Amino acid sequence: MRLLSSLLVIAFVGIGTLATTACEEKVCTLMGCGAEGVTVEFTLRERGAYVIDVVVDGERTTCRATLPLRADDSGCGGSAVVLTRSGSALPESEHTIGPLRIASTTATEVSIRLERDGTVVAEKSFSPAYETTPGPNGPECDPASCTSARTTLP
Repeated sequence: MRLLSSLLVIAFVGIGTLATTACEEKVCTLMGCGAEGVTVEFTLRERGAYVIDVVVDGERTTCRATLPLRADDSGCGGSAVVLTRSGSALPESEHTIGPLRIASTTATEVSIRLERDGTVVAEKSFSPAYETTPGPNGPECDPASCTSARTTLP
């Protein structure tokens, strides 16, 4: 009986040591920052052909989209600017365009010009007001911080 008790004590001590060692390991998830960069909030719902010119620190990107949404819309050139288009599987009345995301976390000057069917419907120039927040995975995991700015397009 004594031998059995001694073996049980050794087993529990061993399990406790393993549990303590496992808890001390740094575990990081693969979560990223999400909407890092500049987000320009707007929602377009009116039918028409849209052209959105985005100039970031002197570099122009042109985005094109049509409501109701069409498969042949070219979107935006490259990955520095992304125009969200939503609702293609829904009735046409529920299709939307917007928001716009700019991948830069260092841009100092942004200008946006939005046209529908050749008529200017909105323009805005701004300097992004960036906010840096702690990363989503804790202080010892990457990304250590996330940088983003938001504005609305009238």
